[in-house]
Order: sequence, then structure tokens, then C-alpha cells
Amino acid sequence: NVQSHLTTAVDTIIDDGNEIFIKTLDYLTFDKGVVKFSYPKYFAYEFEEDYAFKNWTLNGSDFVIMYFELGVYTELDALTGEMVKSFGVDNCKVEEKKTKIGEIELSGKRIDVEILGQKLTYDLYRLESNDAKSHFIAFQDSKKENGGDSNEYREGLKILNKTLIYK
Repeated sequence: NVQSHLTTAVDTIIDDGNEIFIKTLDYLTFDKGVVKFSYPKYFAYEFEEDYAFKNWTLNGSDFVIMYFELGVYTELDALTGEMVKSFGVDNCKVEEKKTKIGEIELSGKRIDVEILGQKLTYDLYRLESNDAKSHFIAFQDSKKENGGDSNEYREGLKILNKTLIYK
């Protein structure tokens, strides 16, 4: 006896006299390329594909996670250079960036961008793989007025620290 029930995020339904408590998860799972991780379910999910290029974007209010898969070997400097060109060289400062997310040590680049008083950072990392493709993960943060990390960025990294798996 299967019945469908329309529920809210937290709800209690009665089925054949049994009370069932239902709560939807606060996170969704991204499982593409060489990584798997959780992200907030309110993030917008976008996917673009072109010849030898795939890009997934998980977009929050201030924090954005991007995953790139290129069909050919590409250096991190090439991707970083293209991003700097798109913002304008005079609006960017690039520096080396090392971090650890979960158990994964990442080395990459940070691009600090300032356009019309708006401050952004892009942290880009090349992910090694055994296929002939190039994989990159990037994190964008819209900074607070004082230049500090947004709350969403800090919360997003906490989730990634607990869930990021290198496949």
C-alpha cells in the first residue's frame, strides 16, 4: 500500500495509523569528475558543456563553487590567466595559495579582484587525475565591506572540510 504525500521541509504524516516524521536534508551531493562533496541545497546548480570543456557552478549568495573538466592537459596558470584577462589585469592581484580541505592538500592560485569597490577572491586548484583530462576546483567569495571572508564562504568551507572526497 504505497501512497505519495506532499510534504514541507519538516513534516509529520500519518500513514496507515503510523506517524512518520520527515525532514529533508540541508545539503545536496556533488559527485562529478574526480571529487565528491556536499553543498547547501539552496545553491543554484548550473552546467555548461562545449567541445572538450565542462563547467559546473554551485552558486550561493556570496560563495560560489566551480568545477572545471577540460578534455586536454591544461596548466593552472593558463586558467588563472584567462580569468585575470576577463576581469582586467589592473583589477587583479595573483598569489600562490595552499590550503587543506578535509584530508586533501591543495596548491593553487588566489586571484584578488576589485572592481568598482566590490572585492572578490577566486581560489583555483588543479586536481590531479589518472585520465587525460584536466580537473580544477575553484572557490569564489564576495568579500565583506571590511575585506573579510563572507559568512557563507566560511560555512561552505566547513561543509567541504567534512565531506570532500578525492575519487
